[in-house]
Amino acid sequence: MERLLNLSCFADTTLDAGNRSGSSAGPDGGRGHLSVFSVLVLTLLAMLVVATFLWNGLVLATIFRVRTFHRVPHNLVASMAISDVMVAALVMPLSLVRELSGRRWRLGRSLCQVWISFDVLCCTASIWNVTAIALDRYWSITRHLEYTLRIRRRISNIMIALTWALSAFISLAPLLFGWGETYSEDSEECQVSQEPSYTIFSTFGAFYLPLCVVLFVYWKIYKAAKFRIGSRKSNSITPITPEALEVGKRSCPAATDGLHCPSRHCYVPDGRRHVERAEGKESCPHGGHPYRGLCALLDPFLHHRAHQPPLLM
Repeated sequence: MERLLNLSCFADTTLDAGNRSGSSAGPDGGRGHLSVFSVLVLTLLAMLVVATFLWNGLVLATIFRVRTFHRVPHNLVASMAISDVMVAALVMPLSLVRELSGRRWRLGRSLCQVWISFDVLCCTASIWNVTAIALDRYWSITRHLEYTLRIRRRISNIMIALTWALSAFISLAPLLFGWGETYSEDSEECQVSQEPSYTIFSTFGAFYLPLCVVLFVYWKIYKAAKFRIGSRKSNSITPITPEALEVGKRSCPAATDGLHCPSRHCYVPDGRRHVERAEGKESCPHGGHPYRGLCALLDPFLHHRAHQPPLLM
């Protein structure tokens, strides 16, 4: 359920080449007939509408029916699925009607405004839901101790509310503030407001800003994952080799097998492995050993493993 079908703007920008090359206009400016290519494309779009609705409907049904999915981040995925279901149910069918009418809008001003508003609303909400999922993953990886389940649920609900509020503001701005016109009765056109200021505002808020956030967040996730993998490799246990056993005998003269020393900890001079004592209360006879200071430094951290046998691989 990483990324759902989001085909909101696909139906608005197709069939133009097919209409110019293979269809002829009637005397009233309408369409005389459709070419074979146009019929195939319209059939494909109809199938995509059904597939989008069914796919996202199955995702919602799965999340609602499976109890283990009633948590973060599945609520964010459910929010994205709702926006995509709305695209398939409210936006794409009217786009097909518009294509069948020769890319002319003959359903009136009110329905045009509703269609454009839902189109921008669902597109923007789907994009910002992807951004919310990326932020949730980033905080889960980088702040897994502070980012508890309760805080995660609260923040995810806030992100969902902000996502839909911002999307509604962007989509309803032309209607609320008279920011351009979406319907032209003379040319029978229905499209998003072409006002330059609204175009800059809507494209920045609905595309460029979430794009920058997603790219930055996933870059930080990559850096955090790379750092974790590197630290895990550096903390891996190195098997004891016969050479290390010989070095252990030389570093701990009182040991009989090269592993057990009467001291608490005798450091093997390979820099990665220290050999622990089985028992003893005397201090380790370091002599002139170059690592003699490490026994005192590592003693507080390794005291709880004093009676464990050495690890042999």
